Amino acid sequence: MWLDQWKETAVFFRLFSNFRTAFKTSSDYFQNSWLASYSGRHESLKSSPPLALSDGLLWRQLPDCPAALLDAGRAQLGNLLYVICGFESLEKVSNTVHVLDMTNQKWLSSIPAPLELPNTHFGVAHDGNRYIYIAGGQLGPNCSPAVPTVYCFDTTETSWHLLPALPASRYAGSLQLWNGRLHFIGGADEDRWTARSEPWSIAVAGSSAMYCHWSIENPIPVPGMHRGIALVDDQLYVFGGQQGDFVPIPDDPDYTCTGNTQETYLQSVFRLSRPGGDW
Repeated sequence: MWLDQWKETAVFFRLFSNFRTAFKTSSDYFQNSWLASYSGRHESLKSSPPLALSDGLLWRQLPDCPAALLDAGRAQLGNLLYVICGFESLEKVSNTVHVLDMTNQKWLSSIPAPLELPNTHFGVAHDGNRYIYIAGGQLGPNCSPAVPTVYCFDTTETSWHLLPALPASRYAGSLQLWNGRLHFIGGADEDRWTARSEPWSIAVAGSSAMYCHWSIENPIPVPGMHRGIALVDDQLYVFGGQQGDFVPIPDDPDYTCTGNTQETYLQSVFRLSRPGGDW
């Protein structure tokens, strides 16, 4: 028993170590906000020396992103960090991919995205080398409804490829590439409120799907959206998230958010040891 417990503990240490590394390359927006509250003076950031934290992490100010963005997607391939779309304001969304060369600490030329690509709250996965996959999410500003759209971005050819749509529109679902298959888990219905538990998967080879339709997998025990997802030791982990989110004012053509919602935050953590298995 103690050996199993030790293995579980080791896996979670690796899991959070991976995410801690991801936080080191997170967007400038979050870095600035945290440091500004720490120092009390945002204007002093660019002249400040690196800030060493107690756990050994070292935060360093990098060049500002070409646009201030909220709820953007991200993917890291080698030394390049891709910041995908997002809100420029609640009333305006981005259709641009910004690329940061982390080695030279410079932003490269921005890449236009298809107008049909969801702007926020989409699932993002990648193969670690060339391809970035985007599934579901919200198309449009404010509290626009979810869509089922799926795209692959070929970073070598700088080209976009439309893949088979999800079986239904999903908002704020989680996406992971695992053993040659994209796994889309949970999210919310088109209404942005109703949490779902159905996972779907589809086999892919580069920028192409191997089938015309997504397969239905075993449902996760607790429905939810905005969840973290990670692959550790060839096992899939899904954790945290919430149920409920802002919804648009009924019959409003601009999908203006009501500003009134009830959200339930989740503590649950689930593991899938093999594709098609039980959680």
